[in-house]
Amino acid sequence: MKLHWLLPGVLGLWLLSSPVYAASLENWRFDARNNRLEFTTDTNVQPRAQLIYGPTRLVIDLPGIQLGRALREQLINTPGIATVRTGQFNSNTTRLVVELAPGYTLDPNQVKFQGISPRRWAVQIPNPQRDERPVPPPVATPAPPSSASSVVEAIRVTDGGFYLRVNGEKPKVKSVRRTSDQEQITIDFEGVTLAPDLHQRPLPINSRGVRQIQMSQREDSIVRVTLDVTPASPDWQGLTNKFGAVIIPISGSRGSMGQEAQQPWPRNRELASVNSSLGPAPTQPPSALPPQDGIAINVPPPANPLPPTPPRPQPLPPPTTNPRPSTPTPPRNSRIRVAIDPGHGGRDPGAVGNGLQEKHIVMDISNQVAAILEQNGVQTVMTRRDDREIDLAPRVATAERANATLFVSIHANAISMSRPEVNGLETFYYQTGERLARDIQNSILQTLNIRDRGVRRARFYVLRKTSMPSVLVETGFITGREDSVKLANPVFRRQMAQGIANGILRHIQQNY
Repeated sequence: MKLHWLLPGVLGLWLLSSPVYAASLENWRFDARNNRLEFTTDTNVQPRAQLIYGPTRLVIDLPGIQLGRALREQLINTPGIATVRTGQFNSNTTRLVVELAPGYTLDPNQVKFQGISPRRWAVQIPNPQRDERPVPPPVATPAPPSSASSVVEAIRVTDGGFYLRVNGEKPKVKSVRRTSDQEQITIDFEGVTLAPDLHQRPLPINSRGVRQIQMSQREDSIVRVTLDVTPASPDWQGLTNKFGAVIIPISGSRGSMGQEAQQPWPRNRELASVNSSLGPAPTQPPSALPPQDGIAINVPPPANPLPPTPPRPQPLPPPTTNPRPSTPTPPRNSRIRVAIDPGHGGRDPGAVGNGLQEKHIVMDISNQVAAILEQNGVQTVMTRRDDREIDLAPRVATAERANATLFVSIHANAISMSRPEVNGLETFYYQTGERLARDIQNSILQTLNIRDRGVRRARFYVLRKTSMPSVLVETGFITGREDSVKLANPVFRRQMAQGIANGILRHIQQNY
C-alpha cells in the first residue's frame, strides 16, 4: 500500500529545508570528471556570471535565491580547480564560486551555460590552463624578508571549522598547544607568512565554544592561529593539504561546548581576506554584481522562457487533533522504520590502513545517518550502537524483529596498500534493493566529490537473508590515496552521512 498520507509527517522537515516559502538553492553538484557544475533552485532564476582575478575564480550569482541548507563547499581533485563553494552574497543573492588553484586561469569565452529548465542549470567549465599573463610589478612597500614560500591569503568559516587559503606550497603544522586554564588554543603553521594587507585583528565567533579567532606572524615563516575558547570547548587540531589548512575540533575530546554552542555558527563567512570573494557589499543594490576586476560571462536564457513566478502558497494551518479518516487504513507498523547496520566492531576492526579502522569510521557515519532520519520523522533501529563484535545473523535478526521497512549496511572498502590508486564509492544490492541502492548512490554523488564505482549486485549475507529491500554502502577505500584522507576527516564523514540519509529519505518519498 502506498503510504501517501504518511509523507507530510515523515518528510516535512527534510522538504522544508529553507526558511518558509523562501526561494532557495535546492542542491548543487560539481562533476569533477567532466568539469560540469549543476544546480537546481525551487523557483525560476536567471544566473549572472563573471570571471574574477586575485585569486582567479568563476563567480555565479543567483538573484532572488536564498542559500538554505545546500552543501556549502566541495574540495576538488581536478587539476587547476581548488574548491567549489556557495555563500549568501547578500540578502537577495546566493553565490556559487569555482576557485582555481594558484597559477591557473580559464578562458571565459569557453564557459558554457545550459538552462535545462528555468529552475535547473548546468555550467560546462573548460579545463583550467596555466596562467601565462605577465606578473604585475611588486607593490612599493616591500614585504618583510622571509624564508617562507607560501602566503596565507584568507580565513573562512566552514561547516566544521575554519579554512586557511594558502597561495604556494603546502604548510606544515608545527605545534598545537592549549593553555592550563583551557581558554586558549594556539596552532602554529610553519612555512607560511600572512599577506601584508591581511587584517590581524581578533575575529569574533561566539559559537560552538569559540569566542574569537586571530592570526599573527610569529617568526619569518610561522603563522599562529589563536582560538579563544570556553573551558568546555573540545580540543582543536590543524590539518593541511595542497590548497591550505583546516582547523577542526577533535571529536570526543571533551564534553559539551556550553551555551555558545546554541548560537548560530557563521558558516561560509570569509572573516578576513586579501580579496574577499564572499560576503555582502552594503553599498550595492541586492541584485547587482559587485564592482570587481572581472570579465562578464554571457548566460543565455533557459530552454523554456521564464514565466512569471507563481505566488507562494500560504502556510498550512497547524495540524488538528481530529483523528484521521478510517481510509486509507494505516499499515501494521504505523511508521517507516529503517535498520542501520554499522559494519564490523569489537575484535573485528574491518578494513585497516593509513592509520584508520573501518569499525570506527562506519560507526560515526551510521550514528549521524540515524540522527538525521530521526530528525525527519523516520524511526531507526541500529544493529550495534557501540564498539562490539556482532555476527551477521544477529544483525539480520535485529532488522527482522523490528519489522524494518529498509535495511542499510554501512562499510568502508579496502583492497591493498600497494593499490592506493583504487578509490571510490560503491553501493550493493541483492534482489529487492536496487532502486534504494541507486537513490543512495546518486544522493552521495550529489553531496560529495568522490569517484563513482557504481551500483552492483552482490551476494552478501545481510543482503540475501533480509526480507526487506537491503543495500550495503561502501563509503570509500581506506587503502586509497584519496579516500583515506577524506574518511579521516569528520567533515567528510558528516557529509557522507547527509548524502546517505538524503538518499533514504528520497526513496521513502517516492516509494512509500
